[in-house]
Amino acid sequence: MGLSVSGVGSGLDIQNLISQLVQAEAAPREFLLAKRKNAVDIEISALGELKNTASGFASASAALKDSTNFVSYKATSADKTVFTATASEGAVAASYEVEVSALATAVSKKSSNAFSPALNLQDSGTATLTIQLESSSFDISIDAANSTLSDIRDAINNADDNVGVTATVINGVSGSDLVLTANATGNKTLTISESGGTANLTAFVNNIEADAATPGADASIQVDGIIATSSTNTFANVIDNVSITAVKANVGETEKLTISTSNSGISTVINDFVKQYNALNAKIKDLTFYNTEKRESGALFGDSIVRSLTGSLMRNMFNDISVNTKITNITQLGISMDSSGDLSFDSSKLESELANHADEVISFLTDKGNGFGQRIDTVISSYTSATGTFQSQLDGLDDSLKRIGTETAQLTAYIIGYQERVTKEFTALDTLLGQLSSTSASLESSLKNLPGFVKQSSSNS
Repeated sequence: MGLSVSGVGSGLDIQNLISQLVQAEAAPREFLLAKRKNAVDIEISALGELKNTASGFASASAALKDSTNFVSYKATSADKTVFTATASEGAVAASYEVEVSALATAVSKKSSNAFSPALNLQDSGTATLTIQLESSSFDISIDAANSTLSDIRDAINNADDNVGVTATVINGVSGSDLVLTANATGNKTLTISESGGTANLTAFVNNIEADAATPGADASIQVDGIIATSSTNTFANVIDNVSITAVKANVGETEKLTISTSNSGISTVINDFVKQYNALNAKIKDLTFYNTEKRESGALFGDSIVRSLTGSLMRNMFNDISVNTKITNITQLGISMDSSGDLSFDSSKLESELANHADEVISFLTDKGNGFGQRIDTVISSYTSATGTFQSQLDGLDDSLKRIGTETAQLTAYIIGYQERVTKEFTALDTLLGQLSSTSASLESSLKNLPGFVKQSSSNS
């Protein structure tokens, strides 16, 4: 770990000895930390998979408590060139005869063609034009340099506080007209006035005001002979929860409007509920299996959270519910469970109950206090929500990873210190051995030089 010693004094491979000591000190602890981290990582992954699958089932459960998913509403016009219609929740199945008497029109006023398009109508100074639609009005300023019909048109259309009036210029053989038209249809009044205008501008305004105008008119229809009017071509409240839009007038003629409803959506929602539950059941099996022969198990084998979830679902799914006296158990609607824990759905049972007790079927599923959908959604949401059981467990596991990370950092610091200490000890030992070796050699040399010292020989003379 960045430190080395050569073993020059002793001749030993001290670096290798140090490496082996450090490895022996670190390896068991690193192994245990890695093992713990791997176990936590596996559990996090498994819980994440289970939560995702359970969330799909939670969505299917939530759909069961919402009656808008069950009933579809349809409005059919016999002739869509005369009128169209839409139906929304609460519409009642019935048929009506509809006559479109008149379409809505927008009020408009125009000048005569007595004005040249190039003429500045304001001779000098600044004038103010006031355009009023019903009780709302706005002003524009006109000066001598910018007072042609086109200038006035642009000033009106570009006014920030325009109350809903569009100006256009129509150029004809005899001259040009300025036309003012309300953006919205209906019986409304439209006026223009001026202040500070010179002769031509005053004459222009008076000319528009003198126009007979095209009056705005409300649309009118008859539904089964009952007259209704609207400032637009849409009639939203003539029939409860039905909107009719007039397309063209067809005075004296009626076309049929048919409102129909269908409970077919219930079967679709229940099918998805069964499908999502079976997906959850399969995921639980995959994560909690145990193979006795191979002694292998799933990542969540024996997990108490999984046992709690499956137990809660079983209790709430097949226990009786006392919302009404006709439908009290989900099995009456064709849902059953096989020996493997999977659900199946017999739609014919649902259709039979809908034919005889449609209101009771819907209340059984959607009652806000104790309906089947509410009951199952409450159970599964307590696990899958942002503050639910799964997330709490995942948060705890994340804390475990942080602790393991802290312990790993502490171990690294300890091993670095351990290596430094061992290196110093071996360096000192190597130095000492080197000194001893040098002393031994010196002593031997001194002994050789003593009087009477006889050198050893390999053979006797």
